[in-house]
Amino acid sequence: MTLAATDPAALKAELVRTEAEFFDYALVRSFNEAVHAYIADDGFVAKSLTLGRDTSAERVTTVPSKSPRRTDVIRWQPLHAEVAVAGDLAYTWGVAESAPTKDGPFKPYGVYVTIWRR
Repeated sequence: MTLAATDPAALKAELVRTEAEFFDYALVRSFNEAVHAYIADDGFVAKSLTLGRDTSAERVTTVPSKSPRRTDVIRWQPLHAEVAVAGDLAYTWGVAESAPTKDGPFKPYGVYVTIWRR
């Protein structure tokens, strides 16, 4: 994101535009390529999270269940976006679908959350 203003509505609009650019990039190239183009150096993609406790500490592990095939097209739509007042951190969440091609047929894939850092 490149907006210098701290106006919450402007920041949210920029976030939604950035998410749309991410989605368009994924449709043209691939989801994997889009993630590599947009993700932070220290970012990660968790297909599914399982939270649990062991005897020493809390842990988070990724579980590859219900994942679309690597060749599937993934499309998503944010249902909600929030931006921190400082404008340096934001998130979107929404629904995702997958299909073997851009023309479908699309089937429900799940709910996603994207954390954005400026």
